[in-house]
Amino acid sequence: MTASRHTLPRPLPPTSPLGRVVRSGPAAPEDVDRLARAAWRARGVALIDPARLADPWEAQVIRNVATRLFGRREDGQ
Repeated sequence: MTASRHTLPRPLPPTSPLGRVVRSGPAAPEDVDRLARAAWRARGVALIDPARLADPWEAQVIRNVATRLFGRREDGQ
């Protein structure tokens, strides 16, 4: 008697309940700007990219405050 060959279904990739709300991949700059604007207007939270500031003194102030609050950046900058 020969054994019947049943094919098993292919396993599904691992999932998480957060999968619905967590995006994969980097956000587009427009998305970051939209989220930053919404955070400022709704909560008073400012997301500021120092590279976007024209005044080097202002950019350095932002870097200094962020370093004091959150620690040094991983890339050493």
